[in-house]
Amino acid sequence: MDLSKERIIDAFAMIVDINGYTPMLANAKYINGIAQFVRDVLIGGIEAVEKNDGVVVGFMGDAFLAVFDNSDSVFMACIGIAKDLDRLCEYLASDKENCPDHWEFHQGGPGIKIAVEYGWINISTIWSSFLGEQKLLAGTCINYANRISNAGIGNRCLIGPSVARPVPWTQDKSHAAMLS
Repeated sequence: MDLSKERIIDAFAMIVDINGYTPMLANAKYINGIAQFVRDVLIGGIEAVEKNDGVVVGFMGDAFLAVFDNSDSVFMACIGIAKDLDRLCEYLASDKENCPDHWEFHQGGPGIKIAVEYGWINISTIWSSFLGEQKLLAGTCINYANRISNAGIGNRCLIGPSVARPVPWTQDKSHAAMLS
């Protein structure tokens, strides 16, 4: 997916967000290790996005934003993220049993919400002295994915209404139906 030029594209926006992050921080006696925990939970999702032709375009504390140009890639990335979270939960359950003091800040284990919506995205650039030049993406599908990600709790994949409609450049409605 080419995001190198400033322009408007039609794409799928995906937000992958860790459940319970705010209470996790509020309930932590010691915050040592929380950033590493967030990294460990999100890294598998990042790998699933990139393996399936998506592009991770930003990090937002306990979440990341990715974009895709087709529904097949979105679907496969969602499956990869779910499988990775399942493997991670099995590992953490085992480690928590052996070393309970390591995990006092995440009592219920990790959970992830995945929110996906389709629409236009405007690409520009922004700069800071710390980060240098960065891509800035803005669009209705990103805003809507953020809103639907806040709509529920627990592990779930939240799909916006525009994803369920077939996109103009394809006649294949099978994946859109599977995602709705």
